[in-house]
Parts: sequence; structure tokens; C-alpha cells
Amino acid sequence: MAPEYLFVYGTLRQGAVAHAVLDRACTFVGDAAMPGALYDVDGYPGAIQLPDRTGMVRGEVYALPPESTTLDRLDRYEGCAPEFPHPHEYVRLRVPVSLADGRTLSAWAYIYNRDTSSLIEIMSGDYLNRSNG
Repeated sequence: MAPEYLFVYGTLRQGAVAHAVLDRACTFVGDAAMPGALYDVDGYPGAIQLPDRTGMVRGEVYALPPESTTLDRLDRYEGCAPEFPHPHEYVRLRVPVSLADGRTLSAWAYIYNRDTSSLIEIMSGDYLNRSNG
């Protein structure tokens, strides 16, 4: 069975408030980025995927343990489990990510699923190093 990967860019990253969820269950693979834009939603981040954009959303990739319930737990954390009302604020999608060592792989990511026109873009693409200028 091929390994499953997860790309995180906000509160699940190392040093962030919810990282313990991953630290207990997953293996850190490396720093990574995906083409897109990152926004400050309301004190937490929301990334959108923009394959043709030069901007990058910075984050980390984790290997998920085989037959793990981690994604189910994270779906609840991100508010996109089946029991949550639709439309969900986030959707879990596979996205291409580039690792710092040059490798590219497909990873699950929680992508913001609402209009971003009134949000402030985090120009650095790095939620832990917010720069909106």
C-alpha cells in the first residue's frame, strides 16, 4: 500500500496550537509548499489552490500511518466531516506539493471553500511568518 501524505499550512504545523494531533500519529516528512494563496480568515488561515500562480503556500508534509483514523479526526477538526452542515468551510483535496529537497508528491490538504474577496491575503504564504504587506 502506497503511503498517504498530509500537507498542513496553519494551526497543525510544528509550533502551532493543534500540532499535537499530528505529532502523536504521523511522521514528519519535510517542509513543503503548494501553488496557491493564503488568507487570514478570522485568526486562522485558509489556503486556496491556484495551480497557475507563482505564489506558494508554505507548510509541512506528514506521512499518515497505514489504516489510520487521523484523517477522520482532522475532518472533524476542520469542520468538513459528513455530520457538519454544508457547504463546508474547508474541503479535503489531494494537491501537488513540492518538498524542500526537490521532490514532488500528492498530499491531502484542507482547502478553504468560501469566497476570499473580503479576506486579507498573507503575502508571505507562511501562516507562522505572517506578512500581509
